[in-house]
Amino acid sequence: MKYILLLGLVIASLSVSYGQVSVSVGPRVGLNAATGKYTNNWQYATEYLLRGEAGVTANVGWQHWALQASVLYAQKGYRINDDHTFSDGRQWITQHTSQLNYLTLPMNVAFSLKPDGQGLQVFAGGYVGKLVNGHSSYDVRLELDQEVFEAHGEKDIEPGDAYKLGPKNQSKGLDAGLQAGVGYRYNNLLVQAGYSVGLVDLEPSSKLIVPYDIVKATYYNRVGQVSIAYFLKLK
Repeated sequence: MKYILLLGLVIASLSVSYGQVSVSVGPRVGLNAATGKYTNNWQYATEYLLRGEAGVTANVGWQHWALQASVLYAQKGYRINDDHTFSDGRQWITQHTSQLNYLTLPMNVAFSLKPDGQGLQVFAGGYVGKLVNGHSSYDVRLELDQEVFEAHGEKDIEPGDAYKLGPKNQSKGLDAGLQAGVGYRYNNLLVQAGYSVGLVDLEPSSKLIVPYDIVKATYYNRVGQVSIAYFLKLK
């Protein structure tokens, strides 16, 4: 609720400052193709997860320019499907899926080709996100000569800046990054396609000890997004 109130205050202040500003607000839904840049002592092969997002978007327009701010429940995450062979012949096979659910606040500046904000537009900006919860499943296997080490299971994910033993895994609670893309507005409808790059290492501070290695992982959100919003004009 406090994020929606803050968004309302920003819109109100802009409306007072500029007499020709148009203000519209409406629901937004979208599809996320989410993955992550995941590394430890090598970069894992990651795949995309198809997840959703929903919330509210406000558009504050002035001639060719517009400020677009949203409050969204956004599903992100990544899937690892990796088969890595070390120089000494060890083989590390990883299949892992993490779904991360965020409350996100994206804010973009958009430029439209038409002075009324209609038609083709480009946008760029940034976002901050607060992790709500998540879920992970994993299947790992380490093979060395005749020795085999395996681990399988599922765990829920909770916000946490430091790794701790227990029934849940942790991922850092705060995410932030940059985004850019293109859109098209037709009357009250706005369709956008963009890509966001997370700048925060989401791995909690810890060292995971596995046979023959001490590994410190890092991972960053990477998300391709397609969304549609329907605006109701307020001013």
